[in-house]
This record gives sequence, C-alpha cells and structure tokens, in this order.
Amino acid sequence: MLQIAICDDEAEDLKRISHLAAAYAEAHPELNIACSQFLSPCNLLEMLEKNRHFDIYLLDILMPELDGLSVGRVIRESDSSATIIYLSFSSDYAVESYRVRAQDYLLKPVTQEALFATLDEAIKTIDAEDARRLVMRTKEGAQTIPFYQIAYVESYEHRFFCGLTDGRVLESKTQRVSFSHFIKPLLKDGRFVQTSVSYVVNMQHIRTVNGEGCRMADGTTVPITRAYADARNAYLAYLLEMR
Repeated sequence: MLQIAICDDEAEDLKRISHLAAAYAEAHPELNIACSQFLSPCNLLEMLEKNRHFDIYLLDILMPELDGLSVGRVIRESDSSATIIYLSFSSDYAVESYRVRAQDYLLKPVTQEALFATLDEAIKTIDAEDARRLVMRTKEGAQTIPFYQIAYVESYEHRFFCGLTDGRVLESKTQRVSFSHFIKPLLKDGRFVQTSVSYVVNMQHIRTVNGEGCRMADGTTVPITRAYADARNAYLAYLLEMR
C-alpha cells in the first residue's frame, strides 16, 4: 500500500488537494493508494512520533502552527527516502524547499495535470527504492525485505535477526554464511553502518546516539562497541548530508 499524507491548514485547500489525490488513486488502482488528511502539522508530527510511515508528503508551506519547511526537516530526521512535495501560493520558498530535498514545489491553485505529473515521478523514485531488498531465509521461506523497512540486523548464535520499522523481528534459519557476507549489500548502501561485530543499523531510523549506543525510533538500543566507534562519526556525517 502506498501511503500519502496531505497537510494544509486551509480546509478548502486540503479538500481540493485530497480530491485530486483521490482521483490519482482511482486512476491507478494497482498502486493501492491510501490518503490521510491533516489540518494541523502538529497532528501529522504526532503520527510520525508513533512510527507511522508515509511514502509521500503533500505539504503546504505557510501554516501558523509550524511551517511546511520545518515539518520537512523533522521528516528528514527519521526518513531520508520519503517524497516531499510542497504546495504554496508563493514561490518565495522554492529554493529553500530543496534543502530538505523536496521533489517538487507546486504553485496553488494546483492543477490535476501538475499534481499527476509530480506523483508519477514520485512513484518512479519509490519503485527504484523498493527494488533494493535484502533476502533472508526463514522457517517460513525466503523473505525479501526492502532496505527502507529495516531498522537493524543482528547476528546471534549462527542466526540473523532483522528488526523492521513496524516492530516485527524476522529470524533466519541457522546460517552457514558469515554475518559480514550477509550484510555486504546493506553496507554498500549509504544508509547503513556497522556498530559492532554483531549489529548493523539503518541510520534513517536512529533517534539519538549516546554512550550506550544507538537509540532507534522504536526505543531499541543497539550497542556501539569500541572497535566500531567510528560509527558515531558516520552517523554525524549522515545527518549533515541530510540537512
């Protein structure tokens, strides 16, 4: 299911964009699109605090509680791959919007043609992201897990445990391959860093790094051992890159 969040403090604008998004969903039933509407950016951020994930964000720029650029920066703290599209009556903030790597900046009133075109581009990006997957052999059979859904991977007693962003933990069968071989595809991706001989984490889903290690979005703490102390520097570099 493709999740779209629409946030605008003006009820009529929210209604119009929601109507256009629903029309796009109807035109593309194969995408199984679900749209969520938010009149308040604070309500949207509350959902993100509860680990709700959205693939695409349609955000108004000028909102009294919290402007759309600030909302985008909060989104980027935990999700580097989500698509952000800004909507505004003014072009004044277009340049600044790209600091949070917005895909597009549409001027209101947004036309169906303009929104459909930018959503088409967003779907192409999401499809490319979804193609990056880790294969894990479990008791239930081979599981292919999109990289963006992985919070961390742990090795313990010749088995691998994959912690997912929805709270589930997948357990592999007893493995003959080494952990270093298994995680090689993840480490080639810029989002992952090894924090110990037994752990790899997705930096997208780190909330804080402290003396104990990485505190993940779901509250799990993943240790950083002395031999992998450079993981802290890697995370700081990742944060700077995301700004």
